[in-house]
Amino acid sequence: MSKWASLSRGGPQPPQENIDKWERAVNENDPSILTTEDRLRMLRRWPLDQANYYCNFYLECTIDELVQKAARADGQESLTEAEAIIVLNTPFGGCIPEDQKHLANQNRWSQNTKTKFDNAFDLILTEMDTEKRARANADIAFERIKDTRRAESKNFSKDELINIVGCNAIGWVDKLEKHLEEHPAWGFVCVRTSFGDDSWEKFKEFFVHATESALVFPRNFHSIRPRWKIHYFRRLCEENKVEPGLRHDAFLYANAEAIESVISFPVLPSPAFVMAAEAAYDGTGPELPLVQQAYTGSVRIAIPHVYTTFWARLISTEEDIRGKSSPMQQTWGKIFAKAKITHEKTYPIKSFFMEV
Repeated sequence: MSKWASLSRGGPQPPQENIDKWERAVNENDPSILTTEDRLRMLRRWPLDQANYYCNFYLECTIDELVQKAARADGQESLTEAEAIIVLNTPFGGCIPEDQKHLANQNRWSQNTKTKFDNAFDLILTEMDTEKRARANADIAFERIKDTRRAESKNFSKDELINIVGCNAIGWVDKLEKHLEEHPAWGFVCVRTSFGDDSWEKFKEFFVHATESALVFPRNFHSIRPRWKIHYFRRLCEENKVEPGLRHDAFLYANAEAIESVISFPVLPSPAFVMAAEAAYDGTGPELPLVQQAYTGSVRIAIPHVYTTFWARLISTEEDIRGKSSPMQQTWGKIFAKAKITHEKTYPIKSFFMEV
């Protein structure tokens, strides 16, 4: 059983018998002291059947197949974020076995304990060449992802990043990946409703920059970022049909106020916005709660959140009624009510107030 350490360290700590075993294997330079089960526990893959279930559920392969892929010469280039995470640290979602919770708490172990574990871990890898290469490639792949995010993080406030990253809990990227198995792209139609000078080109340039920058923060973003699309119309009836893969329940429109918001604040972080409208809105429907009754079919959306927070959280009223949504998702009326909280009347609002 794991036992809790003093408050100065906090959290579950490894059983002393494990620490002693790690130390003995290193002192005697004998990896065989650590059994197959010991090694799988250190790799956070015990019990193996559960680890394989998790890996197969998300990646449709076994742990061994994933390690073989990661160990290849092109592993560091071909690994997705999800694959790199599972190679380095197989998570069990919210079901970490009770006797292994200390392994999820390593950053709060004593330095002495951490050193003994690391030394023993390095020792077992001397006999696990494929695993060693796989982990080295996964480390490189994951560091590259973190470097990309660090470079873009300067473009957003802390609240904006919390809102974007928080949507990972919805699993919206997984659903979008399935959508992209059948469609060439994903995104929105945008209708231009204000005409005049060259400000329209500046609006479009800003929209692309803000969206590309924001789309590095969702989990496994490499699978969706290259395939987002915005299809601009001069009039909603100008084309016969929406391009395949784009949303039909919502469209964007850039009025004079939205375009001016970009011209006034052309550098990220920016409060610039675009309007989002409910495609099916006709002024009728179920009676709305008091806080939603001023809703007239459209909401201001901060541009960096159009393809992240807004896309991830928006659901139709029908989905809500059928109970198929995540508690974090919101209908048009709820999104409108959230936006009303702030002076800017723009969605999303500060992350503290975003939960339903």
